[in-house]
Amino acid sequence: MTTKENQEIKSWLDSDRNYPEGVRLFSLCSRNVVLKRIFPNKEVRYANKLAYELGKLIVQQPGAETKRIPNLKPSPLKPSPTPEKQESPDSIFLSTGDFSQPKVIRRIMAEFSELYKLRSMTHNQMKRVPPDNRPENVAVRRDLVTQMARHSNRMDELFAAHKNWTETRILPDENILFLLIVNPEPDLKEDPVQELIRIRLNLMKSMNSDLNHLNYQNTRKQPVGNPMPAGPKRLQLEKRISEKQAKIDELKVKIHGLNKVQ
Repeated sequence: MTTKENQEIKSWLDSDRNYPEGVRLFSLCSRNVVLKRIFPNKEVRYANKLAYELGKLIVQQPGAETKRIPNLKPSPLKPSPTPEKQESPDSIFLSTGDFSQPKVIRRIMAEFSELYKLRSMTHNQMKRVPPDNRPENVAVRRDLVTQMARHSNRMDELFAAHKNWTETRILPDENILFLLIVNPEPDLKEDPVQELIRIRLNLMKSMNSDLNHLNYQNTRKQPVGNPMPAGPKRLQLEKRISEKQAKIDELKVKIHGLNKVQ
């Protein structure tokens, strides 16, 4: 990061912290591709987090004052001083076991909690991807970033619906907020949970077959590995596996949410 960019961040932190300008500075100066995708158009949720991350960039510069982060000004939009606490499901929502809450609110809390765990797991998977830019690593990172963004966007929807209820006491429309859960497949039977479990198991079997093709070039697991060589066919197979895993994760969230409210 250049001296000019360093000074621009300092000036931004000492100003009224225009959020779009802060996002621009972070995109210009940081190497964190995940946060670069998450920050835009999320001021209410990530104003403090953005300031915190920009403050860390200054601390990383030679000779910078280490007191910069403790002196970060809290955003007027969010009273919480730490972004981690603001993002914790326990600090945002009541326990999902509180059955005094309306059914739709319990569904919101259950799905938000599950998505929070899934996003954390995906972030940990991202850390384990080798840092080099081989095509297969780039493809895996791209898919993981897409999954994290999808989880974050759905969490934003749930957070906004819950926040509106706490402020106005007007319940959200359950059929709209949970449209995909109310009618996830056109041929659902009487018991939606069992039907979703069946669909998920079939997807898992199909994905295991793809994994065997990837690792053994065979529909069944073999005594000795025989990985599919790098190339378009392998990339296509890896993409298909990633898409199936994302669908399996989504079904897990739906099953968990329905079980919580039954």
